[in-house]
Amino acid sequence: MINFDDELDKGQESYNQAVGQWWLGQADDRSHAIAYKKIAKEIRRFCKHEPETILDFACGGGQLLAELAKLFPKSKFIGVDGSHKMLAKAKERVPQATFIETYLPDFKLKQKADLVIFCFPNIAPGEDCQGFYNKHGYMHPQDAKVAKYLSEAKDPEEEDTEDPEELYDDLLTDKVISRNLRQLSKPGGICVRVTYSNAKREELSKLGQMRTNFEEGCLSLPVDGAKAEQLFSFEESVYKPSKVILDVYHQTEDEDDKTGGYFISFLRAV
Repeated sequence: MINFDDELDKGQESYNQAVGQWWLGQADDRSHAIAYKKIAKEIRRFCKHEPETILDFACGGGQLLAELAKLFPKSKFIGVDGSHKMLAKAKERVPQATFIETYLPDFKLKQKADLVIFCFPNIAPGEDCQGFYNKHGYMHPQDAKVAKYLSEAKDPEEEDTEDPEELYDDLLTDKVISRNLRQLSKPGGICVRVTYSNAKREELSKLGQMRTNFEEGCLSLPVDGAKAEQLFSFEESVYKPSKVILDVYHQTEDEDDKTGGYFISFLRAV
């Protein structure tokens, strides 16, 4: 058994240790294999033309890149991840791709892609990373005001059990990651985010949708007199029931996380 709280406190280095070994096993099971095929097919459906460059942000063991390589034979592939353990597997699966080992987010990356993908995200910032996040937009004044409202607001449609301070930190941390995704996207390029969920995106409460939009950088409407920095526009979302939701249950041990799946959101860089 893994104590995920203790392990993830180590930051992204945890993916070279016990958490990484756990994830390699999870991501190779039947449920994940089916999910990666479905995600790749949805991306192929959405893309009208074959992208020149596809970048997988936190590519893990390369399972999704391998599926995309079958559907986009002319595209150039880039996989970025902070774990040498993951990248070793990815290089075996997609030898034609270029791989970059670096902890994420990384604003020094110079690549620009027509299609950027962030699938089943679980970036684990270490305790010593706050200065880095502050430097890259965590303290953006308008974002901070919007995040404060969204973290403290009570959801009339759901029982809110999250600590407001932790939620505030999560919102702003995730927004920094979205800034990195936007930096790596060409103007007008597509960003695909695959997110664990107990429900379809459109079935989330109004507050839940606003929080999701904020994290992704596609919240376009003012909130409490402040307007968050907009990085993407929302295009569409597709929901898939799947046992991959058990990835979340293993970490939270919350019975509600035994059912659900994931939704695939298509965003356009603005």
